[in-house]
Amino acid sequence: MPSTVGLDIGTTGVRAVETSRTGRSHTVRRAHAVPLTPGVVQDGVVNDQPALRAALRELWRKGGFHGRRAALVIGSYPAVSVRSANVVYLPSRKDMDVVVAAAADKVMPHDGSRLYLSHHLAAVEHRVNEKGEPAPVATVAIAGADRVALDSVLEAVWAAGIVPTSVDVTSFALSRFISASSSGPHAADVVIHLGATTVTMTGIVDRQFAYEYAMNQLAGAMLTQEIAFSMGIDGEEAERLKLAGPPQADDPLRDRDLDVSIPLAGWTQALVDEIRGAVEGLRRHVGVPLGRVWLSGGESALPGLAVRLAVELGLRGKVAVLDGRAWVRSPEKLRAATEATQQDLTVALAASVR
Repeated sequence: MPSTVGLDIGTTGVRAVETSRTGRSHTVRRAHAVPLTPGVVQDGVVNDQPALRAALRELWRKGGFHGRRAALVIGSYPAVSVRSANVVYLPSRKDMDVVVAAAADKVMPHDGSRLYLSHHLAAVEHRVNEKGEPAPVATVAIAGADRVALDSVLEAVWAAGIVPTSVDVTSFALSRFISASSSGPHAADVVIHLGATTVTMTGIVDRQFAYEYAMNQLAGAMLTQEIAFSMGIDGEEAERLKLAGPPQADDPLRDRDLDVSIPLAGWTQALVDEIRGAVEGLRRHVGVPLGRVWLSGGESALPGLAVRLAVELGLRGKVAVLDGRAWVRSPEKLRAATEATQQDLTVALAASVR
């Protein structure tokens, strides 16, 4: 079968993974990432078009991807908001778009006129209406992309000579990606995406999106900045120390370990507390017990975070880092790209296997 390229444009980098499918398995053909200078993309909006275009062209040139078509993924809140709603089910897609647009005005955090709207049909069931008659009701996940943010991304993508074949959002892409490992219809699985400037929890029930909660106040970039400021070092070195765990004996900054461990401990505790509260909210919202919890994004590599979260949630053995390399055949190219660029390519991989 033809291969598919998934393209993830984030705050810290642009990432692409090309996969091909044989039966139920996917093989990684090519993978690469190019870091972005801080400020090029901020809150989902492109602030420096020439810089992003150059990064995308470099990504394609060095990655050697076949063709110029890609399945694009855009990020999380505030550029993208996802909310669930129950609406009258109508068989016509055009009619459903009208119904969903009306529902979006009630449930989305921003004015609907500012958003490009799309929806995913999660379930249809018959309920008794006010007339006492059975009527089909649809549960939909409504995605709203800020028009300014998405237009700025698409402008750069087209200008770089790349043709977007589809536009997806991070939470939907990851939900589909883990569907093969669903805990079943009577449990809620969770993906917590820990990006540099966004933290998003997605709840999935019976392989369908059910819930999203943003925790951007705990984004990892803020911790990196705190470590850099306290130690008088640049952000790149601070990021390395943050993700490295306990210092090695030959580390020149070993004697300043507390400058890393103290803010890291405080941030981790705040993150765990926020996640615990969000998980309880999810349980109440969907009315089923928790299944598995997956951590994705660059900050998921923080030492001991998955174990700590498993203990706090009472889910020993059910919290793990979503390592895309374990989900595909021939993961060597994905591993090499991750190690060479220090970028997390899981979202790009998820987009490529849709």
